[in-house]
Amino acid sequence: MADEKKHLDGVGLQIEGPGISFKRPVEMPNLPKSLSLEEKKYLLAVERGDAANVRRILQRAHRRHNIDMNCADSLGRGALVLAIEGENLEMVELLVVMGVETRDALLHAINSEFVEAVELLLEHEEIIHKDGEQYSWERVDWNTASFTPDITPLILAAHKNNYEILKILLDRGATLPMPHDVRCSCDHCIRESEEDPLRHSLSRVNEYRALASPSLIALSSNDPILTAFKLSWELRNLAFAEQEFKLQYMELRRQCQQ
Repeated sequence: MADEKKHLDGVGLQIEGPGISFKRPVEMPNLPKSLSLEEKKYLLAVERGDAANVRRILQRAHRRHNIDMNCADSLGRGALVLAIEGENLEMVELLVVMGVETRDALLHAINSEFVEAVELLLEHEEIIHKDGEQYSWERVDWNTASFTPDITPLILAAHKNNYEILKILLDRGATLPMPHDVRCSCDHCIRESEEDPLRHSLSRVNEYRALASPSLIALSSNDPILTAFKLSWELRNLAFAEQEFKLQYMELRRQCQQ
């Protein structure tokens, strides 16, 4: 996880505004397909915490391929998400061992602040991840995903300001590079601002929202007070440079000053 990409946006934040045009084509979402009776029984067993029944269903599925182990309900929740929402660590472990795709389950575990599940899913990710490939939470359908493409485990943990989860991630090498300058003209910034100017601006807000996390500052800085002071002045400058997000930047500045 040492090369964790810099992703910056809010948790599933979608905003539109008048006079803003996007060059990116509109895609129709892939809605969850209808569940078979067996798949409904499977998800219900997971939700109820019936580990023995879930194990039998998945063993049968491996033999007969009669259900999709990665199916989702009408709310887009797969088995792992249901287990995480129920804070059922035994069920999470069973599903992972039985080969259910983790996808963005780690993000859901962080969002629920389910520390034990976070550790389990991180260990699993370290086993299955190959250099140069996407992480599991990046291999999802973004049209129906619960989180925007910009969200990474470290960003989300910083937004939650969860000291324990942040420490777990930082100990595994997760990093959050400093944001690009608001006037940056690198190829990436130019491309992002042309394709989706609002998302590009929001990404910077959320990047600083993560950097302003008191727990992240305490864990990653040799001098937290000095870091918070410098960040406070940078946020002040951003508040005047990006007037449409002045309130957000000033609120983050007040957070740093406390």
